[in-house]
Amino acid sequence: MEIYGPTLVYDETCPYIGPLGFDLFCGVSLPLQEALKTLNLKLGKYTDSIDTLLLTNIRSNLLKMTINLNYFYSYYTRITFPNNLNVFKTLLVLKLQGRIVLDVVDSPVCFPSLKILQLICVNFRCEESFTRLLSACPVLEDTLPPNTFQS
Repeated sequence: MEIYGPTLVYDETCPYIGPLGFDLFCGVSLPLQEALKTLNLKLGKYTDSIDTLLLTNIRSNLLKMTINLNYFYSYYTRITFPNNLNVFKTLLVLKLQGRIVLDVVDSPVCFPSLKILQLICVNFRCEESFTRLLSACPVLEDTLPPNTFQS
């Protein structure tokens, strides 16, 4: 397992989240983590604020990000990748696992440094979303097989 520097794990499945609630706590605390290099999000319920609240509040130059949606409902959480986020410019590794629907069609997202992309149980809104995601990763070197996923 590669170490990329200071790591922070937000685990929504933790039994005590506090009075703010998980989304608000992450939204308030993420901007304070300027030295952060690795972010692991372990989500346990339906959340629609991954891209609108969590991703937009990252202020550091992340190298690795893992989003693991660990819930068993029948619906998927949509991630659209907000436009022009600096966090995507430095990302080397992106791992997404769980009931996620990626929508890259209407978002001009770019991952200019992304070398490793791992998608497990992830759906795409349409075929064009998949094609745009791959074209947004010009230096992509590898996609990891599912058995190497580490959260």
